[in-house]
Amino acid sequence: MRLYTSHRFSGFPLHHGDGTSVGAVISITLVFAQEAAPDLPAATQLAAKVRRVARMSRAGTKRERRDVARREREVARRRIARRRRTRRLLGVMLVVAALGLVGTAVVINGRSDETLPGMLIGDPPWQANQADLGERLDAAGLPALSAMEQLDFHIHQHLDLFVHGRSIEVPADIGIAPSVGLAVLHTHDATGVIHVEAPEGRDFTLGDFFDVWGVRLTASCLGGHCNGDSGSLRVFVNGRPMAGDPRDVVLRDHEEIVLAFGTADELPDPVPSSYGFPEGI
Repeated sequence: MRLYTSHRFSGFPLHHGDGTSVGAVISITLVFAQEAAPDLPAATQLAAKVRRVARMSRAGTKRERRDVARREREVARRRIARRRRTRRLLGVMLVVAALGLVGTAVVINGRSDETLPGMLIGDPPWQANQADLGERLDAAGLPALSAMEQLDFHIHQHLDLFVHGRSIEVPADIGIAPSVGLAVLHTHDATGVIHVEAPEGRDFTLGDFFDVWGVRLTASCLGGHCNGDSGSLRVFVNGRPMAGDPRDVVLRDHEEIVLAFGTADELPDPVPSSYGFPEGI
C-alpha cells in the first residue's frame, strides 16, 4: 500500500487581534491508495506526530493552561462552599425539627411531665398550683370553659394518693383561678372528688387531670418520686391493679382511683375500691 501525504502546519500559537490565543491550526490530509508500499513505519510516525500536534493544540500555551487550572480550582472551591452551606442549612433544619417535636410532645395525648408551665416535680404536699393555670391549659390543649357554654357532660371520680404509705391530700380549687375561670377538670373541695364538665362527652384521662393540677405524672414518676430502689408507681381502679401508664387511665363516672408510690409493703391495706359519692354528684 502506497501512502501519499499532504500536510501543512500553520505556525502556532496564533492569536486574534485582541491577543486571545486560538492555538495551532492544523490541516493534515492523508490519502491512501490501494497500492502496495513498504513504508508503513513512516505512516505510523506521521500519525503519532499528528496526535502530538493535536494535543499541543488543545492544551494551548502555558499561560492558557494556568488560566484553565485556576478556573477549575475556583469552580471546585465554590462547589465545596456550596456543600458546606447545604450541610449547615440541613443541620439548622434538623435542630428546628427536633425542637418542633419537643413542643409537639407537650400537647399530643397530654404527654407533658415537667415541660408544662409551673409543673411541680418535688415532694408532696402539692398545692392547687393556680399561678400558671392558663398557660398550662393552653399548652396541654385543655382550654378553660366559657361562662356561656352549655355543659352537657358532667361526671365525677374519686382520687386517693399515697406516697410511701402516707395519704396525700388532693386540694380544693384545682383547675379554678379568677384570671382563667374553670378548667374542664377541677376540684371544688379537698375530698379528692374530681369534676369533669364539658360541652360534649369525650374521654378525659388521669394524665389530663394532673396536667391541669400541674403535678408531674409519667409512666414512672409522681411529683418528685420516680421508680427505683425506694419504690415504684402503681395505679388501681375500683380496687383492681392496672398495668401500663397511669396517665392513660380514662376517667369514668363514679370510679375510685388509687395512685400509690412506694414498696408493696407500703400499699394501703386494703386498697380502696369504692367511694361514697354525695347525693347529686
